[in-house]
Amino acid sequence: MKKLLAILILIFTLQTPSQADDIRDFQIEGMSIGDSALEYFDLEQINNAKGDIYCRNSNKLECANFYSATFWDLPKFEIYDAVRYHAKNKDRKHIIYSINGQIFFPDNFEGCLNKKDSILRESSEIVKDLKKGFDGTIKHKADKSGKSFGVSTEYYFPNGDSFTVACYNWSKEMGHPHTLHADLSEKDFTNWLNKIYK
Repeated sequence: MKKLLAILILIFTLQTPSQADDIRDFQIEGMSIGDSALEYFDLEQINNAKGDIYCRNSNKLECANFYSATFWDLPKFEIYDAVRYHAKNKDRKHIIYSINGQIFFPDNFEGCLNKKDSILRESSEIVKDLKKGFDGTIKHKADKSGKSFGVSTEYYFPNGDSFTVACYNWSKEMGHPHTLHADLSEKDFTNWLNKIYK
């Protein structure tokens, strides 16, 4: 039975009080790592939602490995304002390697931080046996001005998969609302992302 990585307040809802053991047991808007995106979206929706969010200005060969697809304000979304997943470009099954739920906090970064803290409190029992990774503030590399930053907490499963909750404070120049992200990522995707950002 799938467990929903959860938070009473909005993000996930835990079905059973057991500890985390496999990232594939967790869901964001009903979707899990390892699922086919075709179970949730048709091919036309996927093609229309595809975008290049990491490699716009890069000529790295690795950029061709994954694509992202972002869906905004779909009626079936119960919690998030947007959901983004990543899959391999040449995979006709569109298997999900990373999934990200986003909640927008326009002009209310403090509200985002409060939600993040609530999520971490509610999920503390679930993630207590996971290895804690980065926990702090870092400038966002997408903003060349250096004004945008994220406040992030990461947890790692024994196999290297990860669960992250972060709040992003975007500068006015970036034109984005402050955003809470809840991320589930398989190790292969995280390794790819690290290569892209080197």
